[in-house]
Amino acid sequence: MKMENYIRKSSEEEWNDFWKEICTNEDGALKLEQIKKELSDFKFMIDNVPTVYEEVTGNRTANSMLDAKTIISLHRENINEEFKTRVEWMLADLEDDFVQQLGNSGKELVESLIKKYVEE
Repeated sequence: MKMENYIRKSSEEEWNDFWKEICTNEDGALKLEQIKKELSDFKFMIDNVPTVYEEVTGNRTANSMLDAKTIISLHRENINEEFKTRVEWMLADLEDDFVQQLGNSGKELVESLIKKYVEE
């Protein structure tokens, strides 16, 4: 899915473009039950989106007013950092075995793998 730059509309534009048809009758009268449903759904999102944002961004943000591109970018950074951390752990676990079997060349091998896969 291609992400377009999101430009936030004024509240009047949002009302006219999106909410007015949902929340009013043809004569302009408010549909109170529909408004209650929409507010209930919105409250559910307000309560849950920050938790999701915290999780997918590695606790970098819970701000539910950030645009999607920012959250996706933070998520990708979080995934990359988590991957690097796990590779470092894996190589640290293997280093002892490599050193026992290959001596100093085992340590050099692990150091070169760290440079290649973690530090780049």
